[in-house]
Amino acid sequence: MLEHTLPHWDPAMFLRITTPAHDAVYFAGLAPPSIWADKGCTSVGASSSFDFPPPLKYARREDMKFGILYETQRPYKGNDLDWNSLYKETLDQCELADQMGFDNLWFVEHHFLMGFSGSPCPEVLFGALSQRTKNIRIGFGVSILPSHHPIHIAERVAMVDQLTDGRVEFGTGRSNAYEQVGQGIDPRETRERWDEALTMLPKMWQSDEFS
Repeated sequence: MLEHTLPHWDPAMFLRITTPAHDAVYFAGLAPPSIWADKGCTSVGASSSFDFPPPLKYARREDMKFGILYETQRPYKGNDLDWNSLYKETLDQCELADQMGFDNLWFVEHHFLMGFSGSPCPEVLFGALSQRTKNIRIGFGVSILPSHHPIHIAERVAMVDQLTDGRVEFGTGRSNAYEQVGQGIDPRETRERWDEALTMLPKMWQSDEFS
């Protein structure tokens, strides 16, 4: 709980929370039902008048988190794209984001989209980022499950998890027909393949043996 003084406040902004011990006032929208239950509330309702002055008590909501999503892209003409500089600048930016206190980094997986995205295998960058960052979480955003064997995905994510001391995040997707056909994958099969892999992956990470 936090103590907060409001010199000017509109009663319509608040909810009255009645507990067995005392009344408390919460900012509307900042006190989810779980908070009410934790406080042993007996009733919840809108209130237009209060018989107690500030300072007012209100529930702390989890802080907003800020992250960066990388397509790994830059404008180019023809085939004139300096990939070496692009990757090195991306690593520098991510290191700076970590130092500035950003919460997470996410890298896409795309194929055949030169210029728009130079991130076909983001886990390669994650290996470097695991050693150049200290606190920021590093995410697969997303890993295209139908394009890979589930065992390979499980191994890559587990290695990044170890290298980052548990700072890995993992998202999944199916991509689009353009990328699927280019890899010899029938788009009509991708939902079933994605669903199967999504079911298998947690079992691989949580079991000593998997078959």
